[in-house]
Amino acid sequence: MTVPKKKLILIVEDDRDTRAQLGLLIELLGYETVLCADGVEALQALEIHAFNLVLTDLVLPRGDGVDLLAEIHEQRPGLPVIILTGYPSEDSLRESLPQEPFAYLTKPISGEQIAHVLERAFAPHADKLTKRHADS
Repeated sequence: MTVPKKKLILIVEDDRDTRAQLGLLIELLGYETVLCADGVEALQALEIHAFNLVLTDLVLPRGDGVDLLAEIHEQRPGLPVIILTGYPSEDSLRESLPQEPFAYLTKPISGEQIAHVLERAFAPHADKLTKRHADS
């Protein structure tokens, strides 16, 4: 009997404490993580690892989340991307993005929100989420 391989998640967040907390939380949920502080590091990690999902802040140094989302969609179409944002309105966020991410999570986010959106992303027939908090 083979043990299923853990899903690998790329976390891109410039705030060191938030990045560490997200990494720990997601690992406690049973996933493996790679943590990056900016868009350049994230693109390098994407060349090395076969990620199952990307969780990225929208505002990043050295390549923002919009550029990263576009690059991911070009390099790895179909790879689910979850955007973390401080934008007050999902409509204004949607207008600023060249592609639609799998989900949006508005900061601050809870462990329940992360668990729920990851569960939905890895469901056999995962559909795009349209709720900002992905908690419906």
